[in-house]
Amino acid sequence: MNQEGRHYPSDLTDQQWEAIKDLIPPARPGGRKRTVDVRRVISAIFYINRTGSAWRYLPKEFPKWQTVYDYFSRWMTAGVRIDKQKGARTLLETNLKPKRWIVERTFAWFNHYRRLARDFERKIICSENMIYLAMIQLLIGKLAPQ
Repeated sequence: MNQEGRHYPSDLTDQQWEAIKDLIPPARPGGRKRTVDVRRVISAIFYINRTGSAWRYLPKEFPKWQTVYDYFSRWMTAGVRIDKQKGARTLLETNLKPKRWIVERTFAWFNHYRRLARDFERKIICSENMIYLAMIQLLIGKLAPQ
């Protein structure tokens, strides 16, 4: 483990965590207090997305795979509801060909994420959320470089 407490390159740096920690949904009301480190959960989800590993093969440095998957599943479902409520679906128009290089560059960036390199997910919504996670991780890297 290095000085920032990172085990893997996919782990959040301190600067990256500071940039996103206020965006993390709060614990559900009325339940037990949150005992898991949400930063480690997010780093575990980024690890899965980056390496293409199965949930059950999550390294022991992260919370239990069931816990990580539960957070991913709940956040994924909440995100889908928000998308549907706001109508956030947008379509790319074919007449934007001068900007095509931006889309192709983005697809090239996705090749760095093994989970996106093949069709691993059973549900389309899981694939969609893995793409969102990859973009979040890329943007966090730009906002708070290592």
